[in-house]
Amino acid sequence: MPWKRTAVTGTPALRSLLAYASPSSRNAQRQGLDLRTFRTVVDSGQLGSGITRVKVPMLAAHDFTVQAATSDGYASTRLIADAARAAGIATPLLDLSSELYAESVRLGNGRLDMSSVLTAIEARTDRTTGTTGRGGGFGAVNEGEGTAP
Repeated sequence: MPWKRTAVTGTPALRSLLAYASPSSRNAQRQGLDLRTFRTVVDSGQLGSGITRVKVPMLAAHDFTVQAATSDGYASTRLIADAARAAGIATPLLDLSSELYAESVRLGNGRLDMSSVLTAIEARTDRTTGTTGRGGGFGAVNEGEGTAP
């Protein structure tokens, strides 16, 4: 099935890119960097794409207006990982991304945009540092929607 091979090879990179951009954006904020400069650097670099041009500003603003729901992103990472495993392919970055999307869903962000994965990273940061930042489901207007194990 060609569509399965395409999904297994292309989609994990997109899911992982967003999971990667989230902590990068948050790190820039916490370090006091100008987020317009951060956006310019990302957009002009090798990771610059239509996705980063849309999602980086959303991350910076904690704007989780849904374009692609976190619960759907989580579900697709599981389907892709299952297909990859059936083909004998390891997916360590996709697995980590899936874990973060599952955490975001558990925080109540299932129907928010996939960029809400940032809240899972913030919650991990808060647990690690013992501080309370903007984590723990910040912006979860539809608390409890979507499920993850």
